[in-house]
Amino acid sequence: MDHKNAICNNSYIPNTAEYMEALGPYGASVMVIGGLISVGLYVLFFEQVFFTQTNAHRIYRRHIFWIASVYPLMAALSVLSLLVPRANDICTAVKITYMSVGISHFTDLTLLMFGGEEVMLQTMAESRFNLQVGPSCCCCVCLPSPPVSKFSIRLVVMLSDQLPFTQALYHFLVLVLLSANNITIGSVSWKDASFYLYIFNMASFMSGAYALSLLTYVSKGHLEHYSYKV
Repeated sequence: MDHKNAICNNSYIPNTAEYMEALGPYGASVMVIGGLISVGLYVLFFEQVFFTQTNAHRIYRRHIFWIASVYPLMAALSVLSLLVPRANDICTAVKITYMSVGISHFTDLTLLMFGGEEVMLQTMAESRFNLQVGPSCCCCVCLPSPPVSKFSIRLVVMLSDQLPFTQALYHFLVLVLLSANNITIGSVSWKDASFYLYIFNMASFMSGAYALSLLTYVSKGHLEHYSYKV
């Protein structure tokens, strides 16, 4: 594609050579710094793996390994999307889906740290969920404070566990429609399928993040011996 036409085409994705040329003298520095950060995060990850394998009970390990691997993987994929700009959409899909699975693992790990659902219910017999937490309802002072019950716990877990599936579905549909050139990224027209996909994605992600906020907030003060922090 002609460089002049590429400037006017918002959907055009540059190749690696064009991207490095646009970065100019900073291109190599950005790549090196990004690579060093990724290596550093993986060093910390393997240190965490060794510590967890040595000190944590086996029922916690799988969840801890997955949660600890989120940041290094996202950093590595970010560097990859800089090196290969046209792989950015795939890298983003993998990053968000992987992070969503990590959130689900964090929810499961929280319940395990209580000793399971039944123990959590006994521990929080007098506790209530504070619905006035971010990201969606921090300004709604009229919301009630429902008691911690089996139903409310399972609802929070369900909102968290839906995240990997809905995010994977969203990114799969976006990649398929992009490959078919049937959507325009960034379009806010109700005639474009991307508009409805964005609404679906926002509802999915916000409900998952809200469930995580609810769970971490209600757990505050009960899991200090695990250094559990909000």
